[in-house]
Amino acid sequence: MESSVILGTVISLFIIILVGVYGSKKKIITVQMNKGLIDILIQIVLPFMILSSFLFTYDSTIKSNVIKTFYYSIVAYLLIIALSYLFMLPIKHDKKTILHFSNVFVNTGYVGFPILNSIYGSEGVVYGSIFNMLFVILLWTYGILLFKGKFHKKDLIKDLKKILLNPSFLAVCLGIIIMIFDIQLPDAMLSSIKSIGNITGPLSMIIIGVILSNVKIKNT
Repeated sequence: MESSVILGTVISLFIIILVGVYGSKKKIITVQMNKGLIDILIQIVLPFMILSSFLFTYDSTIKSNVIKTFYYSIVAYLLIIALSYLFMLPIKHDKKTILHFSNVFVNTGYVGFPILNSIYGSEGVVYGSIFNMLFVILLWTYGILLFKGKFHKKDLIKDLKKILLNPSFLAVCLGIIIMIFDIQLPDAMLSSIKSIGNITGPLSMIIIGVILSNVKIKNT
């Protein structure tokens, strides 16, 4: 992809971020309202974008790449966990756990997906979705284990439900089923899914703008 196209995409996203800053400074979007927008983004809009990325014709190469992405994601997370553990060896007590958690579980959700979609299109979102699926699984297993030290049966069942009922996780699973069986959805449903998914980019950038506008630089 040409660097000018990438630069244009980044500038476009930055302009939308400025809209969020403007909305916050003018009190059009309050902090409480922004929390509601985040819920809409994560629980509704983002899953629709993930699902819509699976709704196009796939050749054998892309299907093969999806499988490879799954394995690469596992390897990537194992490397991240190992490297983070090694770098955190000099640090002691609770601070070590918190920093290790922060290193492993970085933001791969509503910030990353719009950028992937803008630069690489639907195919990029598909690969990103596979990576994010591993993120969700590890977050509610390894992530919780870091702080609790062990699993209790009741907690394990509760955490598994959180994984399986996560909207983005469900969207990936449904998308994979559609891809494998080459399911053709009605045009009206297809259009609706894509329309809702297309909101992800602008909405996420506006949210980021609101968050940035409330950061006190002197206190950071």
